[in-house]
Order: sequence, then C-alpha cells, then structure tokens
Amino acid sequence: MDLALVRTKVGDKYVLDKMLELGTNLAASGPAHHLSRRMPTGDGILTSLRCSKFWREGFGLVRLTRGMVEFPSFC
Repeated sequence: MDLALVRTKVGDKYVLDKMLELGTNLAASGPAHHLSRRMPTGDGILTSLRCSKFWREGFGLVRLTRGMVEFPSFC
C-alpha cells in the first residue's frame, strides 16, 4: 500500500474533489477528520478504526504522519 501527502484548499468539498480526481479511497484533514468514498463526511470513530487497520498492517504512526505539518485551527 502506498501512502502520499496531497494538499488541497481547506474544506471537505476540496478534499472530496481531490479524492475523486485521484481515485483514492481515503483522505484526511484536521484532527481525526477523514473522508472516504463510502462515507464522504467526517467521522472521528471511523478514522480511528481505519488507522488501527493500518497499524495492524505494519504502518507505524511515524510513517502515517510523515510529511504532515500541523497548523492552528481557528474554528
């Protein structure tokens, strides 16, 4: 499984548009917020379940977050 960091404008609409453009199945933005083709809305519980699947497959947290930069959230 290949993982890549792709940047988009802020907002689920832009993340989902990029997912569809690239043909990906999973995307993340912000803390515990992700989109998938099966559920194109954010869901923290589903995010944690998906992350645990990656960890069982040998992807450590350092590898999963490589290249990510945290920015403050002003929401």
